[in-house]
Amino acid sequence: MENQATLLNEMAGDAKKGQISTDKLDELARLVHEFHEIEKAIEEEEEYLKSMKEKYDAIGMGKIPDLFDSLGLSQLKLKTGETVEIKRDFGATITAEKQEACFKWLKEHGHDGIIKHDVVTTIKKGETEEYQKLLGALNQLGITYTDKSYVHPMTLKSFVKEQINAGTDFPQEQFSVFPIRKTKIK
Repeated sequence: MENQATLLNEMAGDAKKGQISTDKLDELARLVHEFHEIEKAIEEEEEYLKSMKEKYDAIGMGKIPDLFDSLGLSQLKLKTGETVEIKRDFGATITAEKQEACFKWLKEHGHDGIIKHDVVTTIKKGETEEYQKLLGALNQLGITYTDKSYVHPMTLKSFVKEQINAGTDFPQEQFSVFPIRKTKIK
């Protein structure tokens, strides 16, 4: 803000010297002020939205499922005709510390097809020919690259659910599997 005020003051000085019209300077000052007000409003709305999402999750994934559990319910039809149901699901995460062990387990059990690989490199300016040869001869060209292997979060979630539902002897702790309960209202 201070730099902008200084800039506006400098522009005002220039305007007095006849280099910038006062009308244009006033318009610029108004637009800068409006820009800051909008920026501030966006930040406040984003914070409000974040807060509402946290409350939504606390109720829909915590309080309602907990109450349903305490009542021994999994589904309830309301007077309004809506059905409230608790859907049980799973989430999972492959942490950096456990990645090697998880990938080893996936490979040993024939599931390495869900592992994705991103190969990232930087091609210098003028290396058009090397770029064209890259896919077939990356190592031979001596270009530095990073090979990132991972399992997409939604693929992992689907895989974990499939393994659990199939009753597979699956290392849940290794894959950081955690239960999710979600309230669904139809």
